[in-house]
Amino acid sequence: MALAVSVVVRYRKAVTYGVHALLAALDSARVEHDLRLGTTPGETARHIRDSGADRVLVLWSFYSPDAEAMAAELATVRSLSGGRGLHIAGGVHTTAEPQQVIDAGWDLAGIGEGESTIIALVRALREDRPLTSVPGLAVRDADGVALRTAPAPQLPLDAFPSFTGRNGPIEITRGCRYTCRFCQTPFMFGGQFRHRSVASVREHVREMAGRGMRDVRFITPTSLSYGSPGPDPDLGAVEELLAGESEEGQARSLTLAADLADLGARIHTHTFMPLPGTPWRDAEPAFTPLATMAELDRLAQRGDAYGHWRKQAEHAVRLAETARAYPRRTRRRRTT
Repeated sequence: MALAVSVVVRYRKAVTYGVHALLAALDSARVEHDLRLGTTPGETARHIRDSGADRVLVLWSFYSPDAEAMAAELATVRSLSGGRGLHIAGGVHTTAEPQQVIDAGWDLAGIGEGESTIIALVRALREDRPLTSVPGLAVRDADGVALRTAPAPQLPLDAFPSFTGRNGPIEITRGCRYTCRFCQTPFMFGGQFRHRSVASVREHVREMAGRGMRDVRFITPTSLSYGSPGPDPDLGAVEELLAGESEEGQARSLTLAADLADLGARIHTHTFMPLPGTPWRDAEPAFTPLATMAELDRLAQRGDAYGHWRKQAEHAVRLAETARAYPRRTRRRRTT
């Protein structure tokens, strides 16, 4: 007889799109489970305690800047729930740094795309099979080492819906050919485009329209690449154009931002973060001169600029410290 499995999600606004995709995969595969959404640590812990299921699987997803805060939340949830539940983290940060995630307290780390993994994981729990049989996981061994299972397959985008019975943008492209060194997307999903078919997009829109929705949005790493396998970018030219930036170039960028703001534009500000899973994971955080900070603050006070570049600068420092604490592993040369 199959065991009852309860899936509890630490449900946060920042990661709803990915969570909706995972839950849609479970629904489309018709894997029996009880679902509960925890919008706070306390509510999440209460769902874990109150579940009458034989197994409780707790899903977490977060980006690299949130990793430290989520680890603190995990400790809180574990304490409030009496240690019950199997906690798994997923997302781009977990894919890039599974050992760090295991060390931070999670039981499992989901590596790569999660749809096939979540289906196989819930089935394994229901059938009481070893978790090492589930693809796309890092499992803590007796010594605390994150041991990887077989890779999860990368299926056509049409294999699973972006959501079902929930809201969100329609994912029309996954993966990216452009391999920008500051971006995690191509290093998690591969350096090729995979596109959702027009027929699948149409079905999503019909479902949304049937529920009275009129605001249809799409999500893609690069909007102008839909339906195309390329072309390949000239990375040398891009690096020459954008390389470590001069003071004169930075001043001209700020002048352009101010000119655009005077014309009615709002400027979205960011700063560089050395994200795990990218070639610039070990790079130093960006240095922002005081004059640049003052100009960005001036635009923000006028309501002409918005964004979280100051918080990103703080995250960048913590990410760099973590990268130094977890040196990138290098492959050993084979000897003959």
